[in-house]
Amino acid sequence: MAAGAVLVQSCNVTGFNANGINLAVTAATMLSVTNSALIQNTLNGVATSAISNDLARFEIDHTRLENNGFAGLNSFQGSRGTIRDSFASGSSFGIAVQTMSPGQTSLLHIENCTATLNTDGIGAGGPSGSMETVRVSDTLIAHNTMTGVVSFDADAHIWSRSNNTVEDNTSNGTFTDFFSAK
Repeated sequence: MAAGAVLVQSCNVTGFNANGINLAVTAATMLSVTNSALIQNTLNGVATSAISNDLARFEIDHTRLENNGFAGLNSFQGSRGTIRDSFASGSSFGIAVQTMSPGQTSLLHIENCTATLNTDGIGAGGPSGSMETVRVSDTLIAHNTMTGVVSFDADAHIWSRSNNTVEDNTSNGTFTDFFSAK
């Protein structure tokens, strides 16, 4: 059975031997996570993926993503979403945006978040011919042990609204471009 929408509100998702929340879909589905905590899951706090572009849609709001194995949030192939007013800490990536095959896209908006004490704060990448787009606004990216902002290939775009703070990472990294409000 497939769900058109999944709502997670005021929940603690802790200690799963995989992803805390795994949205892997074959039809259009919306995931909403609010006022929750995803802590110490073996892979990701939240992972989203779809068999084709734009089927996995999500919004994460006022949520803590802490001490997960790979990423607090892994916005994976075919995902489109927003994370706002949230905290990602203690993982390999605070927030990761990935694709696996040419032609796939992933799009993420990050608004008023903190990515700290991870190996890498925010990272994006995939194979040639895929497209990862991340737009970051009013976000603190600090105290990550390798890189604050890291783009792993030419098709991975991490854009800044120029109101972010990126400091005190081993390497701060750089945004690939800048955008302004329309």
